[in-house]
Amino acid sequence: MPQNQLMSINIKQTLEFFDEKPEWSHKHATAIVGVLGEDLAAAAFQHCLERNGGRNISIVDETVGTGGRKGPRLDRWIRADLPDNRRVLFQTEIKNWSAHAIGGKTLKAGESG
Repeated sequence: MPQNQLMSINIKQTLEFFDEKPEWSHKHATAIVGVLGEDLAAAAFQHCLERNGGRNISIVDETVGTGGRKGPRLDRWIRADLPDNRRVLFQTEIKNWSAHAIGGKTLKAGESG
């Protein structure tokens, strides 16, 4: 896929893959999370904001830290104009957890844990 080209995913099927743990997904989820985990989670959050009326949402490509060479770092800045007209900059730390993780629980879509 050429650089900067968007990819479309089915979020419901993605959640089923990670949280319902179909038999065929064994050993694939960890590899996918390792390669795409943070980008996938940031894109899902962007989609959620858009579906709830957010506008001009962007995942900012800058280091999220103190500005120094060392020190704490987070994963992403996500900028959005919210439906109430506030402009918000989310400083995010993304954690990937699914039914495939050690101690993970299967959670079907529409259920609560």
